[in-house]
Amino acid sequence: MDQVPLPFVVDQDKTYDVTGNKQVWVSQPSTGLDKRQATLQLCIWAEGEQNVKPAIVFRGKGNITSAEKAQYNKGVDVYFQKCAWMDADLDMEWVSRTLIPGVGNSPDEKVIFTDVGFQQGKEFHKACGKMNAIIYLLPENHTDKVQSIDAGCGKK
Repeated sequence: MDQVPLPFVVDQDKTYDVTGNKQVWVSQPSTGLDKRQATLQLCIWAEGEQNVKPAIVFRGKGNITSAEKAQYNKGVDVYFQKCAWMDADLDMEWVSRTLIPGVGNSPDEKVIFTDVGFQQGKEFHKACGKMNAIIYLLPENHTDKVQSIDAGCGKK
């Protein structure tokens, strides 16, 4: 499971590294979080059916019309947060509204790799433990070594 900033406009016609490179280093003058418009959170299994819906976090309070909400794709869970990123409170909502329904209460052991602070709290670990999941905390900035989001679709 990991998060990736989701810009509304992405230039798909350019690349900034050699095709086939295993790692791409990205540099920018700031974190870019102040300009973020949305965040995509994905939970990807190494094998088997992908049952956990993608989650998108938009900037704002979620004051939307029912007509707009009716247009959302049913295969994506939509959340709102003032800065458009996942935080501890929103992550716990995501656990109960998206993760648990996606993985169910099967006896199969699940492994979750993370390096973000809001997933290091007792509440998150306790909720994941109830669904037979083990949390592995990774060193900061190393998720691209084990997570397909940073190594693939989230790579800039």
